[in-house]
Amino acid sequence: MIKIKSGLEMRHFAAAVIFIFLSVSAISVFAEEPRTKKGFTCNLKRLIDEAKETVKKIDDELEKEEIEKRNRQREVK
Repeated sequence: MIKIKSGLEMRHFAAAVIFIFLSVSAISVFAEEPRTKKGFTCNLKRLIDEAKETVKKIDDELEKEEIEKRNRQREVK
């Protein structure tokens, strides 16, 4: 199990996972029988858009967690 200590490490981990996902997806796209270049471009653009959405969701979740953590620390004081 990977232990992640901070939001920055979470972002690095998320970026690595997305990079691996895109790499594997790109390899599978290019390993298929040639169709049209347009089809490859559309698939890669779709994958990139999905990856961007995933990163945005993770960033939003991390931001919410950081806000909650700061609020809890204020309540304790």
